Amino acid sequence: MSGILDNKSRVLDTILTIEGRKQLSQGGVDIAYVSFSDGATFYAADAASGSQDATQRIYLESCQLPQDQITFQADDTGNVLSFNNSLNLPNAGGKILNYTYTGVSGAFIGGAAQGMNAVRGTDFTDMAHSLLGASPDNFAKLRVISTHDPFFEDDTFLVGPNDITFQINDNRPLNTYQQTMHVTAQDSIFSDPRFNHLPNFKYLPPINKLVDKSALGDYGIVKPAVVSYLGNYAPWGAYTWFWRSVLSLYQIFWELNYYRYLGFSQQIFIDPTSIPNNLVGQFFEINFDSLKKMDIVDYGRWPTGNPAHPTAHTFFIGKVAVDEKGTDTFVHLFTLVFQ
Repeated sequence: MSGILDNKSRVLDTILTIEGRKQLSQGGVDIAYVSFSDGATFYAADAASGSQDATQRIYLESCQLPQDQITFQADDTGNVLSFNNSLNLPNAGGKILNYTYTGVSGAFIGGAAQGMNAVRGTDFTDMAHSLLGASPDNFAKLRVISTHDPFFEDDTFLVGPNDITFQINDNRPLNTYQQTMHVTAQDSIFSDPRFNHLPNFKYLPPINKLVDKSALGDYGIVKPAVVSYLGNYAPWGAYTWFWRSVLSLYQIFWELNYYRYLGFSQQIFIDPTSIPNNLVGQFFEINFDSLKKMDIVDYGRWPTGNPAHPTAHTFFIGKVAVDEKGTDTFVHLFTLVFQ
């Protein structure tokens, strides 16, 4: 037996869509934000109250729509999983599929046949861009209810420049002797300084707890142990020759300034934008016939000391590879800093 104890409180009944149930079965549901939409609402005018009472209408359960998917998902190898889109582009496992149908021919007795092959080359590049463009289209079709700021009149969003191209040769951005490196020779994520800020990857030197049993506290309870380090074990990995093992904002800016001098660091302006400035971004790698989603390491916010831009939010973009020992290694490709 169940009932509503407080009939003065509003109750919101949420139902997971097919996409939500699929992510729930895979353990990937992590609700962080909630948005409200009136895309399926019917508005009718009323002369007395302004709008008709909607409580007397028939309500239908939410159905599966292509716009239920906003962000792309990927498997452990980085291949983009199937994404619903109104363009009817069949895709799965990072591939865009092309279906062919052969009807019944009068030259011989036979039935119809259907074939499937993966799109390649320039056709795949064009379709991949169209598929990626389905994400903002799906978001727009959700018809999310928003609030217009009465004091902030400009509600547009512009980014510039739109396209950035880097010319890579034998000497830049890497020197000739640095062009080739085996993944096993790189630092794994356990010793990578880009993960040192996470609690699960912090370096813990071996210690020895010395307990003085003669120094008893109240009720015979032993006082806290005295921690003694077994030795001066310095953490390994890159950047350890700096002042500290944790990658600092100074080191990141130094590296960015160096690559800016070589012509491989560009500045993008986002103006105008909203006051909260909430951005959602994904990064992809388009090859000859596959679409892969890149991995992002959120390195957090850092104080800059600049009153105009007090914080800098740093992200490392790359992909995870497995070395010969079966250890995950993050291959860093480029850095993003939001100020």
